[in-house]
Amino acid sequence: MRQKRRRLLVWAACCAAAGIVFLVYASAALAAGQGNFILPLDDVYIHFQYARQLAGGQLFVYNPGQPPTSGATSFLYPFVLAIGYAAGFKALHLGVWALAIGALALAGSGWLVYRLVRLWRGPAWLAAPLALAFTLTGAVSWHYMSGMETGLVTALALAALYAVAVNRAGLFVISASLLALARPEWGALSALAVGAIIWRGLSAPSSARRAGWWLPLLLPIVMLGVQPAVNWLLTGSVVASGNAAKSVLGIVPFRWETVITRIWANFSRAWLEFMTGYSPREGWYVPPLLAALGCLGIVVLMTRRDQRPAGALAALWLLAGTAFIATLDTAFWHFKRYQIPLLALFYPLAGAGVAWAAAAVRALRWPARLYAVAGLPVFAAATAWVFLGHFALNVSYIYAQPYQMARWLADNTSPDAVIAVHDVGMMRYIGGRTTLDKVGLTTPGAADYWRNGPGSVAEFLVQHRPDYIASYGEGHGYGLGMVAATGIYGEPLEAFAVKLDERFNVALAAPEQAIYLPDWSGADHAASHRPQVPWLTNWAAWQLVDVVNVAQIASEQAHDYRWRMEGQPVAFPTEVREWGYINCAGADCHLLDGGRFIDAEEAFVVRVTPGRDTLLVTRLHPYSRGTLDVYANGERVARRWLPDLPGAWLDVHTLIPAAQVTSSALHIRVVPDTPGGGYLPHWHGVYQGEYVSEPAPPQAVTTFQDKAITLAYAGLAVNSGQDGDAELVVSLVWHSEGQAQGDYKVFVHVLNVDGSIAAQADTRSGGGALVTGNWLPGTFQDDIVVNLAGVPRGRYRVAVGLYDPVTGTRLTPSAGGDDNATVLIGEAERP
Repeated sequence: MRQKRRRLLVWAACCAAAGIVFLVYASAALAAGQGNFILPLDDVYIHFQYARQLAGGQLFVYNPGQPPTSGATSFLYPFVLAIGYAAGFKALHLGVWALAIGALALAGSGWLVYRLVRLWRGPAWLAAPLALAFTLTGAVSWHYMSGMETGLVTALALAALYAVAVNRAGLFVISASLLALARPEWGALSALAVGAIIWRGLSAPSSARRAGWWLPLLLPIVMLGVQPAVNWLLTGSVVASGNAAKSVLGIVPFRWETVITRIWANFSRAWLEFMTGYSPREGWYVPPLLAALGCLGIVVLMTRRDQRPAGALAALWLLAGTAFIATLDTAFWHFKRYQIPLLALFYPLAGAGVAWAAAAVRALRWPARLYAVAGLPVFAAATAWVFLGHFALNVSYIYAQPYQMARWLADNTSPDAVIAVHDVGMMRYIGGRTTLDKVGLTTPGAADYWRNGPGSVAEFLVQHRPDYIASYGEGHGYGLGMVAATGIYGEPLEAFAVKLDERFNVALAAPEQAIYLPDWSGADHAASHRPQVPWLTNWAAWQLVDVVNVAQIASEQAHDYRWRMEGQPVAFPTEVREWGYINCAGADCHLLDGGRFIDAEEAFVVRVTPGRDTLLVTRLHPYSRGTLDVYANGERVARRWLPDLPGAWLDVHTLIPAAQVTSSALHIRVVPDTPGGGYLPHWHGVYQGEYVSEPAPPQAVTTFQDKAITLAYAGLAVNSGQDGDAELVVSLVWHSEGQAQGDYKVFVHVLNVDGSIAAQADTRSGGGALVTGNWLPGTFQDDIVVNLAGVPRGRYRVAVGLYDPVTGTRLTPSAGGDDNATVLIGEAERP
């Protein structure tokens, strides 16, 4: 009877503590939300939106009228929330229901901690303080009151461990099955728990086992497959989109050594913080020595035959659970949201360790009592106030940005507007508008674009063309500033600023977020732009037969696009730029396009008509000097040269003769050699036609590179302005058979009588866009203008030549050249 009263008293204390936590955090939610019941994480409202749709009979639907998505990583939690929504907890009031669920889970978790410590031979003076310390510790309270599924998962994990410890198969089947539905990683950990129960059953005498005793234990394993099966049936993928967006296994470019290094870094950091109880960001997180004492508790349990399955299960859960969590980019987000269920295990395990030490070593009894009766309550009280402050701070961020942005959208946009967002929860739930989730949690396929960086995100937005963008802009760590620097974001319609404490900002607030009206003109110009090919006399007759839009994941997949990096990208795997062509300043040449950073090779397959001349036009960002070897169907067809001209678009042309186009599938491979830099393709256009160009001239002014470059004609004309200024127009007609090499500029010198330079100009051909080594077979004309301002009246000689802009080395002309490798092309009169 005394023991029963003690249990009731502890249960009442746990309920009272959880109730106090609920009231304090609910008050903080209202106060920091300025009278609105707001919770501290935008992710909460993703669950709320799924719950609202569930209450209306739409399973896994996030945006009404759209197909189902798997953005709710927890399968079970939206159903729990939907009950509250159906019961009348609507809009922001659903947060009250979420906190009530958290409070019930907190009371139950505290009670389970107490029961486990007592089961593992811990005295009441140890078990009760541990249970209350768990309930009131700031980090624990934060997560149970965050509105997320964390508290529910933790309570179910403790219940499953308790069921194993007391060998209650029914309780185990229920708790482990619900646990498998609550979080994907805990589904796998539930399967380990099944193993522990079966182990215990097999160790019992065969006479004590009923036939088929193990069959009910398969239910948690069946539950493990429920979420992937439902995802596959509803979305076509077994992987939840949330996992696709957050997993380290989805990093781009993918390298096993990088993946393993990052997983190990997360794993080792987690255990370092477990063992110390201290995190560089959050400070003291769990009581000092708790994890070390918990590990001692595991050893103690392993020495007791009746508790060996529970001890083994706890050890496996801690190790495997940390390994699963370590595969997430978000392993340490939200003040260790994913780690809390594991941290909770240390409380009862520490009780087992302390109880054993106090019983085994007499000198440790009073330190153990002091730790339990004084140390744990003091720690709980100290951290409770700190984490309550973190809660209020992040509620204020959610109120100031996502909530205000959602209200602006609801008040100022059409009900059928589509809003591209980064933090998708509050915008959809309160904003009431269809959202396009750039991260990919709730929009199918978007996670692949997000993983590939800002260039792919830009392509995704161009593809879907939302009416508004409500998101971070400049300065955001995921490269969204690069997107914001283009017309995609357009003009900000309304900005929302907050003053941040970066250390404790887990609401994903930013110094400023805004709502933008996109400008798609740059994307339109990119889609309609037709490159210029000056060597061809019949270019207008050529047809565009295929396009590989680099960084546009759907286009890449359709063309079996593959790329390889040997070094690390400068910033992100893809980039987006909006600027003009090197030789074109008109609005139609101002293009917006996403591209990819490559230093090893790219390959893709395009569809063509066999037996026709084919022209591959590559739009790229000439980021660094180098060369490209282009292969068609395994045979090298050309070497292209890259200049160092960042800040503009450049087209590189590669001719693939009809004889090499032997099938409808043309396999292209591009191998760059850009020492210290990279190759940045944005678009490949494939054109087909009959290659017709002007023949070689019967005579020439001179040639270069053993007749690979021919200067066929040179003409001079002087234009005078009304203000006395003048300019010399030098018309040069070039011819090539496609054998030219290198990157050379044309220089024009206006020479005094003594040979000194009176005026000059230098540029690449084609207004700066035609790199010498990229010339195709044929003839084209250059018009180079030399400013004669400040040049006295008189007659001047004019000479031209070619030189390497990096080394300064000049090409030697075959005829008409002087000692300076210049060719005199005539004289001009300065009026």
